[in-house]
Amino acid sequence: MDADRIIAAALDSEVGGPHLLAGWVRTRGTAHMLAWALNGTAPPAPVGRLHRPRLGSTAAAPQLAAAGRAVFFGHLRNTAEAAARAG
Repeated sequence: MDADRIIAAALDSEVGGPHLLAGWVRTRGTAHMLAWALNGTAPPAPVGRLHRPRLGSTAAAPQLAAAGRAVFFGHLRNTAEAAARAG
């Protein structure tokens, strides 16, 4: 849920206040879930588990679409640049 909140905040252009990455130390699990959604790298926990096929077409991973990744990383870059200017 933490990774979802971070991604949602980055995709929402009207979020104000401190950035979600600024006020709390994130866990390794959160980093793994972010990586799974952003670049398709599966976290270590589910790797090796049996994948049961589902009915119909389903995604192999919870990967964010290319447009969403561009918005996410653009937001992250803008946040880092604003922090550098603010000192």
